[in-house]
Amino acid sequence: MSIISKIKDYIVEFGQFITDTIMSIAQAFKDLLYDAMLSIFSALMDMIIALVNSIQVPEFILKGISSLIAQLPQSLQFFLSVCGFAEAFSILGIGVGVHLIRKFVTLFQW
Repeated sequence: MSIISKIKDYIVEFGQFITDTIMSIAQAFKDLLYDAMLSIFSALMDMIIALVNSIQVPEFILKGISSLIAQLPQSLQFFLSVCGFAEAFSILGIGVGVHLIRKFVTLFQW
């Protein structure tokens, strides 16, 4: 090999080194932006969770209906189960949930 071909090979290798270095710096910057966006999104989700947790739960949901129904006579409990009492309260719970979500989405404007 001649000196000129060795110099040419060194220049090509140096160019490849510079290219690889620039590519790894660009990848590191891309990863940094991704991590920053992920941190911002995580903080935003934590704020939303804190807001949702600050919403007051209605009193009848906190106390529970099962203790009230357990005191009823057996015949009335059977009648309530046949009439779909559990389904009615699940629909009512969905309604309360939608109401709370709507209140949160409108930022407590009403």
